[in-house]
Amino acid sequence: MIEFDKYGFKKDDISFKRLASKDDIKYRKIVQVTFEKRLKEVLEKDCTLCFHGTPIWNAKEIIKSGNITSLIDRIGPKENVIPNPGKISVSTINNLWFTIKYHADLFNYDYPAGCVFVIQPKDEDEIKSSRENNEINNIYFDKQPERLKAIITTPENINLVRSWIDESNLKINNQIVVDYDEFIINIKNEYQLGKLL
Repeated sequence: MIEFDKYGFKKDDISFKRLASKDDIKYRKIVQVTFEKRLKEVLEKDCTLCFHGTPIWNAKEIIKSGNITSLIDRIGPKENVIPNPGKISVSTINNLWFTIKYHADLFNYDYPAGCVFVIQPKDEDEIKSSRENNEINNIYFDKQPERLKAIITTPENINLVRSWIDESNLKINNQIVVDYDEFIINIKNEYQLGKLL
């Protein structure tokens, strides 16, 4: 039986376990310390983008299903499950550290790092909810692929996560999967072109 923590993360999926790599550990430690600061140098404080972090095995399920939904919507009411149907947890540029520290799965070196889904809120209500309550409504990329702006992960995972997109029915270019450094470069370029909201 699959076990979940209160945030809806499957507890370590041993099918993903592999030997830790020195290069991967080094990359992840640098990201832990520098990513938020570097991104804040590019994004304005009123940036509307939202960030949803999750372990690699949950990222696979999200891509396969085409949506991010609350745990209670997926498995029903159970002990230790937050009773918040229709809502998913996100951070904004102003508290991105929380996603990096607790949800991107960067500290569990025996497993590949997780992914951070970068999401555009659908309207002013979601922008307000993301800033005030750190949540937005469940999101369905199979119906609104344009709202998924990026999937950030470590270099180790790029090809794997791109292959999941290729195998899915999502109308999403697999180049949306980038590492943390590429994401900052892409964001800088989008700002210079005036494309980012």
